[in-house]
Amino acid sequence: MKKIIIAALALLGWASASAQYITTTEVGNAKGWTAFTSDPVSRMAGYNDATVNIYNDDFSIYKSFSLALSESESIAQMDQVVVSQHLFNSDDLYEVVVISDGEWKVYNEQSEMLGTIPSPNLMRVGKKNYIYTYDNGEYTLYALESHTNSLVSVRKLEGVRVFPNPANAGEMVRFQLPEGTIADINVYNAAGTKEIRMVGGEGTLELPSQNLGSGVHPFKVTDDKGQTHSGKLIVK
Repeated sequence: MKKIIIAALALLGWASASAQYITTTEVGNAKGWTAFTSDPVSRMAGYNDATVNIYNDDFSIYKSFSLALSESESIAQMDQVVVSQHLFNSDDLYEVVVISDGEWKVYNEQSEMLGTIPSPNLMRVGKKNYIYTYDNGEYTLYALESHTNSLVSVRKLEGVRVFPNPANAGEMVRFQLPEGTIADINVYNAAGTKEIRMVGGEGTLELPSQNLGSGVHPFKVTDDKGQTHSGKLIVK
């Protein structure tokens, strides 16, 4: 009996000791959060209506500002990003994306409209940031043009250039990416069977078409970042 009591007391003591490490305290709430506000510093941020709060790691307010928005405008997140800095330009003002009648606008913390973007979808590949749209299984990438002034500029990245297309049987067909290098190209027939595969390593790659029959040949180009670009080659 004595051993049972000692064991029970030991268990109670362990539970009490463990409980001191389990505690929660409500410190605030927000409609959105981000792990990215500026390079190279990351901070949490949230918004309430038109007010943006940026927090220190102890949840104290690092910076707070309010945008002068109309009734038709509201803050929109870029994926998980609420507020950014040095993303669209090189000044030190913070930027917020605002949606208004289906259009995405970029405002700085002083409520100055810097420009528009095609969507709120943000993608980071390496050290580069891109805006992208997605429609019917295809992505369209837009490069962010960083300027020293406060204006926002985006540039649509075209897909794979193929020329000549249509091509005559036996012609060399050139595949070219607007950015990056070609890792490999796979060309298929209309039935989906792979006909040609070539390994790249350059921005432009030539492929002989003499092994391709006349007709439409879907292709997939993989770049050095692992992204796939699709299209169709027509051989006469």
